[in-house]
Amino acid sequence: MNIIKLIKHSHKRQKEAIVIKKNAFLKNILLIIAMSFVIAGCSILNSIFNTLSDLQNIQFKLGAVNNFTLNNVNISNKKSITDVSVADVFLLTQAVKNRSMPTNFTLNVLAQNPNTKNVNSNSTLDAVISNFDWILFIDDKETINGRVNTPVTIPSGGRTETIGVGVGLDLMKFFGNKGYDDIINLAMAIGGVNGSSSRLKLNIKPSVSIANIPLSYPKYITVVDKEFRGK
Repeated sequence: MNIIKLIKHSHKRQKEAIVIKKNAFLKNILLIIAMSFVIAGCSILNSIFNTLSDLQNIQFKLGAVNNFTLNNVNISNKKSITDVSVADVFLLTQAVKNRSMPTNFTLNVLAQNPNTKNVNSNSTLDAVISNFDWILFIDDKETINGRVNTPVTIPSGGRTETIGVGVGLDLMKFFGNKGYDDIINLAMAIGGVNGSSSRLKLNIKPSVSIANIPLSYPKYITVVDKEFRGK
């Protein structure tokens, strides 16, 4: 009887040992799986952080001014004040006299994404500018503000995309102290045949989208025609 008890007791201890080993094995497997999730999670978070950091490097510059009109008179095809026809001179003179000069033009903003393909993956760092708020300055005088709501994709690799900003304002409201010649010359300098955006500045605050999540820049960027600027 004692021998039988010893045999049964031995079998019982063997079974308990097997169960303990199985439990230890399962615990190790679960620990490995958990650590894999942690490592993968850290890798994903690190990748997201690096991507968001790179997106901040999108740069902007003012481009050409197109379709410039003063009181419905197109000056985009005129080199100087002497190119304005008699009929158009009458319209512009009346506008100055009435202290109202409706002005419309398109200001092109160049957006450049200097980031290249992620070296650790095949994913690119293309960015989508969902929208941006803007404030226009003419001769360093703050004028009007607005928002561009048309999404634009900026491919990586240093490619440049153009974003057209439609501007409509009354020049006399901001430069009412100027006479006819000064107003026309200002307009020519900006939107005439030989005009440029050098007398303009545009403060912008873009919202960049990645994975359908909008990310706003923390502050406005002052965009000029001389160089690309970011952050």
